[in-house]
Amino acid sequence: MHPLPPLNALRAFEAAARTGGFASAGRELGVTSAAVSQQVRALEDQLGKGLFVRRGNRLTLTDAGLSLYPRLGEAFAMLSEIAASASLGPARRGLIVSVAPSMMGWLLPRLAAHRAAEGGGGRVELRAEDDPVAFGREGADLRLTYDGAHYGEYRVETLFRDAAVPVVSPAVWRAAEDREGPLSSLPDAMFVHTDWGRDYASHPTWAAWMARAGLGRAVDPARGVQVSWSAHAAAAAEAGLGAALVPLSVAGPALAEGRLVSPSPVHLPLERPHVAVWPQALARRSDLAALLAHLRAG
Repeated sequence: MHPLPPLNALRAFEAAARTGGFASAGRELGVTSAAVSQQVRALEDQLGKGLFVRRGNRLTLTDAGLSLYPRLGEAFAMLSEIAASASLGPARRGLIVSVAPSMMGWLLPRLAAHRAAEGGGGRVELRAEDDPVAFGREGADLRLTYDGAHYGEYRVETLFRDAAVPVVSPAVWRAAEDREGPLSSLPDAMFVHTDWGRDYASHPTWAAWMARAGLGRAVDPARGVQVSWSAHAAAAAEAGLGAALVPLSVAGPALAEGRLVSPSPVHLPLERPHVAVWPQALARRSDLAALLAHLRAG
């Protein structure tokens, strides 16, 4: 029997391959990135093969690494299932998709169409979370979010670009009797403002939209309603709280069904794209690849 490499070295390699970096693997394993790197070096020395190509902080699996990783991942998954069975605990199964809350409405119909086309498919766990999220054994397999700035060591792919549009409920718009131009007669208290939080340097504002529309009006944010998620802004507008500035990916269904109306054709493009993020080592995972292919198709 061929002598087995140390288990710690195998765990270090598997974690680094799955998460895409020594730092992220170290966080998962509770050790330093240098310790993970040292364990991987020791494994490479014992096997006599390079497992990663190192380019700064980025890792790419070699052919040897690509050959070893899936089988090693299966072995650790089997050990995890054995341990879970022995302790009567649930084994993790299926695909874990972490979604920015503003993208959940965009994802759900596409996920439904994908599963219908696949004839059902395996288990999918959806998690609505803010950035940044963790990948790894108990974290996400796939992240869908706005902008990939938090995920430099992972695969980041643009899914689509979006634009914000003003929306109001039909009842509010009929009552406004606007004769001076788009959104000129609503009082400041009838504007909904979305603050995406400190992690985003820019987000759609009424000041930016008014400037793009060529209107000289200044809307006082202190007078209106403020929310933190675009989906909540759309819901506030639909409830009659006033006009909200909402990405089309969020407002689209309500606009199509007539629950919201857009009083102006002026769109405010978002500065950054909506993206998919995943560890490089999971690129060949069939359920993840199939879902990504469907999302790319729109």
